Amino acid sequence: KLFGRHMERRVDPEDGVLRTLDELIDKYLGTYNINEIQTYWREECKLQARESSSGRDHQAMFAPAGRSAPNQGPALTSSGVPGLEDWLNERDLGQFVEHVEVWCKENGAAKLEEVEENFEEIKARILASEIEPGERVRVRVLQGKWKGQYVAEVLGTDMEGI
Repeated sequence: KLFGRHMERRVDPEDGVLRTLDELIDKYLGTYNINEIQTYWREECKLQARESSSGRDHQAMFAPAGRSAPNQGPALTSSGVPGLEDWLNERDLGQFVEHVEVWCKENGAAKLEEVEENFEEIKARILASEIEPGERVRVRVLQGKWKGQYVAEVLGTDMEGI
């Protein structure tokens, strides 16, 4: 595998994890064909936002999927989960740290792995907090008979999502 294209990491918007194209193919092949995955990579997966030109950015870009780059030690947030704020910032979700901290406290999460495992639930909570009933949202169905993109009107939101 070539170093450049295959080692570049992008954020998979489905779960917020940094992955290479090869890792993305490993995850989704069988559900989607190679052309769909490559299009998803090009059009949907975003490069990690670089904070500066330091070596830390380079380390983060090439860190194993789902792991933070090495640093001086994870920072604690008010939820008590080490590294949570850095993990959210890596995914351009730093503005939602309070929502995630509340989820951590309510669910007794003390490790970043617990946040990663439950990120779909957390994303639904964040999304629900940002959308009001009556607003229109774009919905993407990934599999099945209704696969495609649609516009839907939000009827209501709760802690589970929309």
